[in-house]
Amino acid sequence: MSTTTLSSKLVTYPSNTPLVYEGRRYIYCDSGDQGLLACCTTHLDKVENAQLMHWKNTSEASVEYTKSYTSQLIVTTGKEFSAGASLSAAFQGIGVTVDASTKTFSSKETTSSETKEIKIDVPANSEIWFYQRKYVLSTDMTFINDAWGSLWNAGSEGGYHIQHGKVVSEIWAEDYITTSTKLEGSQNKSFTSLTAAGLLADSTRQFGNLTEKARKTLKGMGIDGSQKD
Repeated sequence: MSTTTLSSKLVTYPSNTPLVYEGRRYIYCDSGDQGLLACCTTHLDKVENAQLMHWKNTSEASVEYTKSYTSQLIVTTGKEFSAGASLSAAFQGIGVTVDASTKTFSSKETTSSETKEIKIDVPANSEIWFYQRKYVLSTDMTFINDAWGSLWNAGSEGGYHIQHGKVVSEIWAEDYITTSTKLEGSQNKSFTSLTAAGLLADSTRQFGNLTEKARKTLKGMGIDGSQKD
């Protein structure tokens, strides 16, 4: 079970959009020549207790049920950006802190997956709900071309508007909740936030003036310099 204690509500929304990860990640690096980096800034959007099963035992005896569930990371938006920057690996080991408790993501929740089977006893004439804890993270991404001995933000075609991508990730945690009362409603909680350091380069280069490899790589991810504002 998780060490992060949240009251029994279906969804928890951070009241302060906490920053949980910030870092530059290489998309490629040609030693001594050039590279392309993704500047990743990740915030926690919400924590959800996702209902996976509901058992109702109408008999006069206790019944044992078996349930399998999987811990894993699912990218719902921006798969090409997440894959290019190996973003899931960045999430391994980061912590989400609320009140005095911290949830730290493991490799089984980020870079791989694991399916577990649990057995649950449902007493006579009673109900049990089974929920898996899900964390929703949003990552804003800009890009830096490491070339000509300098770092350059990837700008727009014919201009200097910094290009960006967005990734939405769901981390289905190993943690689960069983309760005899259905969870309903939502709550706001104040989570601990990292202090933003800033990841942009000091200079921006027009898209057409980036290296050929950088332009080709970015176009393969859906960034073609067309973003203007």
